[in-house]
Amino acid sequence: MFYKYLCEVYKNHNFTLNDLRPGKTTNRIITEIHLRNFCRNLINHITMKLSTLFTSILLVLTIQCYGQDSWDTWDKRYKEIDYKELIDSEKQYAQNTENNKEMAQYYSRTGRYRITAKFTGKSRPVDTNVFMSMKRVFRLLVGRPEILDELVKNEYLFEVGGSEVWMPIQTQLEEPLKNEIKKGAETILYCLYLNEHSQKGELYNTLLISEFRKI
Repeated sequence: MFYKYLCEVYKNHNFTLNDLRPGKTTNRIITEIHLRNFCRNLINHITMKLSTLFTSILLVLTIQCYGQDSWDTWDKRYKEIDYKELIDSEKQYAQNTENNKEMAQYYSRTGRYRITAKFTGKSRPVDTNVFMSMKRVFRLLVGRPEILDELVKNEYLFEVGGSEVWMPIQTQLEEPLKNEIKKGAETILYCLYLNEHSQKGELYNTLLISEFRKI
């Protein structure tokens, strides 16, 4: 009965409980965000429609549903890094590569990192060159670069280690970010790192925000 109730609650949404089952999608990034947003939406709906007691019961069940992707799990999967050290290291590696023409000048890699950053509240459409770099790295190392066409639209400005950094963000996270994180407040960002060095010596160090946590 509880399962039927939840399906009824979300029958007008494109995302159902069946989509929470493992293996439904090949892109784990999208699965994680859908799951996270599902839990947020469920909590909001329960708060508006049900009594305090029933809300508490369903809240516990929702947390259990999300348990496999708790913050502990996110922290284990996304390594905490110092942003400045990362960028300095990548710039040095790029310089060494450019100084040695016997080395392949084009390279790319991905990683999962978490950083603490200050939210400025500023946003803009994602930079075209950055977006094309993201698609090239996806094509080589992740697969299905076309998913980025709907997954990413804008980038937000953060202050990280004394530097201002524009970071693209998944569209599903934009409204939650603006609603939950105040301007000037720090937040923990869980990012997919997309690194690319072109034949012409262009270096891209892109952090795609996959999730955030309020501090």
